[in-house]
Amino acid sequence: MLCYVMLIITWRQQPIMNEMERL
Repeated sequence: MLCYVMLIITWRQQPIMNEMERL
């Protein structure tokens, strides 16, 4: 669950949508 929270925080810090699209 901690990993999930960290992911959300990172998303808010910078747009990781680009990386998601790459995956």
